[in-house]
Amino acid sequence: MEEDLDRIANGEEERVAWLTKFFYGTENNPD
Repeated sequence: MEEDLDRIANGEEERVAWLTKFFYGTENNPD
């Protein structure tokens, strides 16, 4: 998770998309 947050901070990962997956899961893997 820390690596994911580092990628967000570096602009390599989209924060809204990542947070959406984190909170709501994905279609194939709902949380």
